[in-house]
Amino acid sequence: MEILQELVLPFFISVVASCLTALIAFKKYKTEKHWDDKRQKYFLVVEAVEYVAVWYSNNRDSLHGEPILVRFDGDTKELEHSKRIIQKFSSIGQLYFSKEFSSELTDLYLTMNKILNDTSVESELSDNDLEKEYWIQSRYYLNIYNVAFNSLEKLLKISEKDLHNR
Repeated sequence: MEILQELVLPFFISVVASCLTALIAFKKYKTEKHWDDKRQKYFLVVEAVEYVAVWYSNNRDSLHGEPILVRFDGDTKELEHSKRIIQKFSSIGQLYFSKEFSSELTDLYLTMNKILNDTSVESELSDNDLEKEYWIQSRYYLNIYNVAFNSLEKLLKISEKDLHNR
């Protein structure tokens, strides 16, 4: 009986302790992975909104012949990708983000669509007047830039608060 206590009890205690340690480590790993995924999604959305703001700002400046810092050379592939990210996460963002962040992103997406629709209607009514088209396009770029930039500031504040409250 004494041998049983000397051999089995320490073995049993070490197995239980190692199982508990593994369980705690696995739970910590899952929690960290969850926060890393969440951080990546916040970054992806914020980066997409920033890209939209810069693209429209630079194209408006280019339209007016003002100096620009970054040339996009007419490539809209990244712009379309950024818009798609905004669209996607405005629909499913509540699965990943705080209610406040998701709401701001949805507002941005809906506002961008409204500006696009309003601009399309205005453009159709311009009777192919090149000067009117120029100013319609200029206002469109400015409006999208303003909406995206203002939203970007809000999204950055919200994401900082959300990620620091973990």
